[in-house]
Amino acid sequence: MKDVDHRFDVWHIAKSFKKKMLALSARKGCSEFQGWIKSVVNHLYWVASSTPDGNGPLMLAKWLSIATCRMCTTTMEILSSLHVCTVIWRMLHHEHGCNPMRKDIPMLSPMEQTSELEAYHSVVNQFSQKVISFSYFGMTCRIYLSALHYNENVNRRQATLASGEKRWRVEFPKSKRGDYVVRERKVQITHNYVTRLQAAVVDRVLKGKKRARKRAPAPLCASFERPDKRQAIEEKETRSRFNKT
Repeated sequence: MKDVDHRFDVWHIAKSFKKKMLALSARKGCSEFQGWIKSVVNHLYWVASSTPDGNGPLMLAKWLSIATCRMCTTTMEILSSLHVCTVIWRMLHHEHGCNPMRKDIPMLSPMEQTSELEAYHSVVNQFSQKVISFSYFGMTCRIYLSALHYNENVNRRQATLASGEKRWRVEFPKSKRGDYVVRERKVQITHNYVTRLQAAVVDRVLKGKKRARKRAPAPLCASFERPDKRQAIEEKETRSRFNKT
């Protein structure tokens, strides 16, 4: 759609870029490059977060500015002289027009990311596990409950000690390959929406309010033309390459 501003999630671009960098830095003669991959990825995040208006040319200029770094330039010159890691050279150096990052960087999303949406989907999976089959109304109610739970706890404040000191936690995500991250320790989740929901139900019952029960919509397969079972079996046996005649 032409009227929609399509943007790329920074985390997915950074993940793909880092994966390529780690694979290429494992090659012979490229071990020195692995030491500053983290800095390059952080630079990618900074490019998007420091450009709130989503100016594509400006973000591209910020990304290419890493090639002017003295350490990067020196390392890249060494790698280029050895004729190794040419893909790394193309990804970072501004003189290469075939750089695939040239198309991705201007499309980075500066503000909105998919992380919160994925967090909400995780909450939905907790209320309605995919391994269990629910009815239409059962699934609808569980989605409503997951939305209420997410909206109430999405902006929890950071927990503090009795002295007022903020609490933190150190984690070792699998994606960091042994490296750690420091994250805020949030306060405990609340379920106040349950009390409000129960009060609303009791109020409707006491006031005698009734709501007509809706009929569940037909499944998607109901619109398909159902073949004759015997004929379908015969066609399958005819097409099977294991059928011996």
